[in-house]
Amino acid sequence: MNWYKTDSTEMPKAVDCTSSPTTVWLTRNCVTKEKQDEETGETKTIYEYEECKITKDEYIAMLHEQQEITNEAVQELILMMEV
Repeated sequence: MNWYKTDSTEMPKAVDCTSSPTTVWLTRNCVTKEKQDEETGETKTIYEYEECKITKDEYIAMLHEQQEITNEAVQELILMMEV
């Protein structure tokens, strides 16, 4: 996945799968900052973050992979508790 830095005046969703019928936007490392508008002097809240764009099929595959990892970890915990 290719992550890039961006910013917005609106707080981004961690996962946005509704803005596009084919694309999922992932967000990480969101930081809130206050910036002063050079023209008006007004202070505005800016959200700086990293964003990645993937297809919905890639997102579904990623979720399946994460679920498999979780299932394996749960099975390990169950085995440890049986000892």
